[in-house]
Amino acid sequence: MQEEPLELGGGGPNAVALEDLPVGVGFGIRDAKSAQAIARIADAVVIGSRIIEEIEGSAPGEAADRVRGLLAGIRQAMDQGATS
Repeated sequence: MQEEPLELGGGGPNAVALEDLPVGVGFGIRDAKSAQAIARIADAVVIGSRIIEEIEGSAPGEAADRVRGLLAGIRQAMDQGATS
């Protein structure tokens, strides 16, 4: 399955700037690159469906390690994006 590229144009940064409340984004976040891009404009990155896919695709007893690995890579990318 080919993924559509994540596009952050339009109201994204402007919508965040107009709100006094924290803004979390949880649509289209599937990997480290998309999480890093969202982290630049939002207060929170929410990953749900991608974690469920990882669990569903895991053998019994492997789900936690696979999700941990997925999230470690995403966290690393977000931290690197915050310092660059």
